[in-house]
Amino acid sequence: MKATTINKIFHSLFVLLLFVGIANAQDIQKGVRMYETDQFSAAKQYFLDLAGANQKNAEVMYYVGEFYLKMGNKDSAKIFFENAIKIDDDNMYSLVGSGVIALMNDEQEKAKKQFKEAISNTPKKTILSYLRIADCYLALGLTANDDAIEYLNKARDIDRKNPRLYDIMAGIYFARNDGSKAIENFQKAVDFDRSYVMGHVGKGRVYNRTRNLGAAESAFVDANNADLTHSIPYKELAELYYGQRKYEKAITNLKKYIELSEETVPVKTQLVRYLYLNKNYAEAVEVCDKILSNQPDANEIVQLKAYAYYSMEDYTNAAKTFETYFAKADQSKLSRIDYEYYAVSLNKSGKEMESIPFYLKAQELDTTSFDMYGTVGDIYFKNNKWIDAIESYKMKGAKSDKGLSMKENYNLAFAYYRNGNLELADVTFGAVIEKNPELALAHFWRARSNSQIDSTLETGAAKPHYEKFVELTAGQVDKYKNQIIEAYTYLGAYYIAKKDVPEFKSTWKDSSKVYWNKILEIDPGNKQAEEVLKSIK
Repeated sequence: MKATTINKIFHSLFVLLLFVGIANAQDIQKGVRMYETDQFSAAKQYFLDLAGANQKNAEVMYYVGEFYLKMGNKDSAKIFFENAIKIDDDNMYSLVGSGVIALMNDEQEKAKKQFKEAISNTPKKTILSYLRIADCYLALGLTANDDAIEYLNKARDIDRKNPRLYDIMAGIYFARNDGSKAIENFQKAVDFDRSYVMGHVGKGRVYNRTRNLGAAESAFVDANNADLTHSIPYKELAELYYGQRKYEKAITNLKKYIELSEETVPVKTQLVRYLYLNKNYAEAVEVCDKILSNQPDANEIVQLKAYAYYSMEDYTNAAKTFETYFAKADQSKLSRIDYEYYAVSLNKSGKEMESIPFYLKAQELDTTSFDMYGTVGDIYFKNNKWIDAIESYKMKGAKSDKGLSMKENYNLAFAYYRNGNLELADVTFGAVIEKNPELALAHFWRARSNSQIDSTLETGAAKPHYEKFVELTAGQVDKYKNQIIEAYTYLGAYYIAKKDVPEFKSTWKDSSKVYWNKILEIDPGNKQAEEVLKSIK
């Protein structure tokens, strides 16, 4: 297990063991508390100040080195361990530090030799050196063999009731993924000291790993009750509730954790995510703005802010924020959702044509749905880009198992008509009508397409479609007045065109008059109707 992970799990090992034997332990406890409660920046500065004020104190140098070791900074740890050795190479702490340096260099036998000397320099009936050594093995992630366990067993022979011993032991078993033994030892730690916060936390983490969430929650609550001012139980509860999608509880606990630790960008980012998932979009934007006021280059926060605006349907601000995010982002890491949300924001904020490249990029990254081709088709359609609309609709139709929607098929047919592809318009309107026979306007536009294909009325191809349109719009003159007049005009003209056809010779005039009179009924004073009626008396 990585040292940083172990560090997260076992703050208490450092806290309860660190400064035994140092004269000014009370003052040092302030820095320990900072470290334990994830106030890492303040703790680092505190320990550096401590080292500066105690340049001849080997113990202080050792513990500053151990602080860095637990923070995962081996180089700095080594520097302070070496400082301790220079001050007093026979000091127990210096010898432990020397052994830790040997472990870092993979010099196992040298490390054991140094540790043996450290133990011999420890007062009898005390377990400090054993615990320090075992804890450093744990911090370095050296838990696969039993070296650290052997030191702890020797410590147990001296003091069987020391909770710190069982805490370290539990940490080693946790690192080995032995949950049962980890729980057993964490439990022993809290049995000996019910106020031992990190023992309860350790239990909760083991239960959480094994998905025993109820037991995990109980352990974290016990940790919280042991010390309401300790930040770590709040952090663990926040993450637990987040995993259970109990976002309100997650937010409450994470805010308390931040209050008791320090405001870092990763943690504030986590808060923004929780707020977003709980649909607290306005608050999420506020938190983003606070972070960006101090760290304007935190582009992940810009992304989350854009998502929050998008979810608030504030598309103007969403589009502006996405623009900032995209300008700074690694283009290879942009997701389909990034492109899609930016496209939608542009589209809905009045920048329809600008949205198209982002829709197409989102579509390129989506192999499960091809709806964005339809959306792009709609934008081109709305902007009278008939060829582009046709190609977009055709692309969706070819790739999608669902094919085009009724509206998209209708728009495709209309785009064919507007682009002068009259035969394709006729066929496509026919396909729309087949699925939606009551759609009056589909009959109308199919009629008009055919009237232009057969502009001399030789075949009368438009006649049945105009007739069906008239039938479907009966009683809806106010809604379709112009289209109905066009239909009546065509039908009246059709019979005039057929006056020399034998079968119509005796009926064409009366049949034609019917439609011209219908026009006058709904549009009194229609000049064309009046003139035609005069001419065919």
